[in-house]
Amino acid sequence: MLQSLKNLSKAKKIGIGAGAGVLAVLLAVMAVWQPWKQEEAPPDDDQQGVTDQVQKPGGAQENEEKPVTLRVGNKEIPCVIYEGDGWSVYVPEDWTAEKDGEAAARFTSPEGASAYVARLRETNGLADTYASLYPGEGTMNREFYTGDGQNGWHLTFSAPVDRWEDFDHLFRAIARTGELDGEKPFDAWTPMPEEPDWQNIDGDTLIFTDKDGVPVSDTAEEAIRARMLGWSPERKAAVTGKYDFELEWRGSYVQLGENQLTDVFGSQVAYEIKAGQEENVSPTGGEAIKNGWLKESSDLYLIATQNGGPVEKKLAYWSNDCAPGDLLFASDVTDVLAGRAPSRADGTAS
Repeated sequence: MLQSLKNLSKAKKIGIGAGAGVLAVLLAVMAVWQPWKQEEAPPDDDQQGVTDQVQKPGGAQENEEKPVTLRVGNKEIPCVIYEGDGWSVYVPEDWTAEKDGEAAARFTSPEGASAYVARLRETNGLADTYASLYPGEGTMNREFYTGDGQNGWHLTFSAPVDRWEDFDHLFRAIARTGELDGEKPFDAWTPMPEEPDWQNIDGDTLIFTDKDGVPVSDTAEEAIRARMLGWSPERKAAVTGKYDFELEWRGSYVQLGENQLTDVFGSQVAYEIKAGQEENVSPTGGEAIKNGWLKESSDLYLIATQNGGPVEKKLAYWSNDCAPGDLLFASDVTDVLAGRAPSRADGTAS
């Protein structure tokens, strides 16, 4: 049962019913006061960014319940502590809460930012603890995950792109308060994943770990050519040999597998068809023909790893059933990094 703890007097404690949650306390100055926009100060070892003022024994003054607060930068934000299936987390008190099944909950700020917390009973064998950052449709998203291969727990945060800087430090502070079965797996997490310095220049994708940049498109092209070599003779004869793709950043991970930093890029791929040869291409499995081009049903992904220095590995694979932010996507990336074919992908690691 999801519930709030330690925030107000017993008469004012808040709970979540099955369906919609209720958080009615709004900060009058929240519309103009956003303390998480300030530079984040490192938490003290004893407090870890949290002021947990709970009832103490003794005289009347000590017995008075005081608000739980979360420190972001030099500010203290009043919070509610929510509990779920073996987990708890601090949430700003003006955020609304909604229960999602028996083991998860979603929290939403008045400005449209959100946090999702879930205890997972199916993790596709992903035994790891990592943090990730990935773009969405008009949003930026940060995820924290820990799991033993059978059970897992993750916190996912999201905010509109134009408000991301307003909320990112707050998200990090909330994650530090997350507790699972008596442990705080993200309490002192560092470093945080960030979007890499990258550009598409003259048809090549470069990751800039120094002034020259490291090209990664060559590995993607090798995977495309290997794909074409596996076609039937009829399909090979029906295309011109030209292909089109453009890698875009899809997400980054810190401490996924044995790698300090893993950047993932992806692209759709299309192949030019010879005039009058559309029937001989024979699209299958979600492929489509549009304007004389055969479009792949799967996306091509390029993984680049670093461990405190230049790019060390560049690996490519095909997949069509998951996207960054999906736990299965992280599982695929882990498989490829370990030299295994992704468990649900339609191709193999290159």
